[in-house]
Amino acid sequence: MKDFSHYIIKRPNSIKDSLFTQICEDISSLIANSPVPVAGFQGEGSFIITEDKVVFNGKGEEACEEFSFTKNANGSAMNSTKTMALPYDVLVQSSLLVLKFYLGDSIEITTDGEFEDWKKAIGFTRFVLDIDIPTLFPEQLSVLEVKANLVDISQYKINQLKKELSEVLGKYTENHDICIK
Repeated sequence: MKDFSHYIIKRPNSIKDSLFTQICEDISSLIANSPVPVAGFQGEGSFIITEDKVVFNGKGEEACEEFSFTKNANGSAMNSTKTMALPYDVLVQSSLLVLKFYLGDSIEITTDGEFEDWKKAIGFTRFVLDIDIPTLFPEQLSVLEVKANLVDISQYKINQLKKELSEVLGKYTENHDICIK
């Protein structure tokens, strides 16, 4: 098992009620849609999502440290969760993505993991919540480039290709152009 942790280095002292409610709703959706069983403290009981805190852990043998986030910072803004890369780690990562999405630059997150370790959580979060995933890794900014040799292609065919690409790529083309040269 690898020693694997995630850290909140900086966070706001308090979060508005309406914003924290949205954060809690999104984390609840992630948990509800997860194939990974979660529990509360020490991997037992139920996870906790209230008007002022979120607490969950893996279940039973697949538990390590609780993920805990409160509406108001209690003392130190520094917070860490060691998951040992156990199955519930994807929910910890997804929850951190939700926090970063809503809190933006007012929260700073670091991790022992690399982009490859986060791909599953990024895809899961995007699938369940349909939010713009915050950039935590430079690799997220890479450009998808598809090349083909198109000889004497008509404008009609170019437009058909753009349409087909838009259908394949779906919502990810809404804010991006498809360029065929």
